[in-house]
Amino acid sequence: MTVKALRGAVQLNDDTPQQITAAVKQLLETIMEKNSLSEDQIISVFFSQTKDLRSCNPASAARKAGFESFCYFCLQELDVDNSFEKMIRVLMHVSCSSDAVLHPVYLGGAQQLRPDLFTSDYSLG
Repeated sequence: MTVKALRGAVQLNDDTPQQITAAVKQLLETIMEKNSLSEDQIISVFFSQTKDLRSCNPASAARKAGFESFCYFCLQELDVDNSFEKMIRVLMHVSCSSDAVLHPVYLGGAQQLRPDLFTSDYSLG
């Protein structure tokens, strides 16, 4: 087996614990589904969020959404002029075969980060 890194992101409309939990849940579910991953393949999950998201920690949101067995690390995204607002990014390390092709997931407004990789099947309610 090989360890590979997998990226993703989601942009929120509002800073509420409910919206953060829903967005993190959708992001993790979509990453796992799109890449046919099982929970035992996940080694670690790093979250970053922009400074305007303060109501909920994304690791707590992930646990609340049912992803309790992952090893999480959270940090604040760099505060750079003209950067995107209300953005949660994820970097996952996964155990997979060396020939596995992993697909990053960018949901909602996160398409602006990587328009070439935009996943259009998500919207915030």
